Amino acid sequence: RNRAGDRSDSALAHPRRVKCAEDSYTCAARRICTVRPLRWHDIITINSFISPTDKIRDMAKRIIGKDDYIEIYVNAPLTVCEVRDVKGLYSKARRGEIKDFTGIDSPFEEPLNPNVEVNTDIQTAKESVQQIMDYILPLIEFKKDKN
Repeated sequence: RNRAGDRSDSALAHPRRVKCAEDSYTCAARRICTVRPLRWHDIITINSFISPTDKIRDMAKRIIGKDDYIEIYVNAPLTVCEVRDVKGLYSKARRGEIKDFTGIDSPFEEPLNPNVEVNTDIQTAKESVQQIMDYILPLIEFKKDKN
């Protein structure tokens, strides 16, 4: 997996580039549905999806189930995202080379009630991970192997 997460992203993504908000919704539903069956087998998954709207987050919560869905808002100002962009996608979006780019010409709605919010512009990666783990670990119920 490379730094931008391309391998997992391309394995689950729609085969063509997403062109509109409706396609984005459909892609999100497809990705979420691929991990849902793992929960039926008590496999814990941590997934990172671009989910810029309440509509997409609500859909994810319905598919996963409200008791198993944990929303983590990785909060970073747009200017910080642009500085961190190793692929130059924000620059391309600003020049109009990429359309419907979240935060540039496609909406981003901040989550209203995330379970956890990490502010990556003021926290280190280690601090952000620790905050997430402090929330998640107490929720995990470890089961003994029957063998």
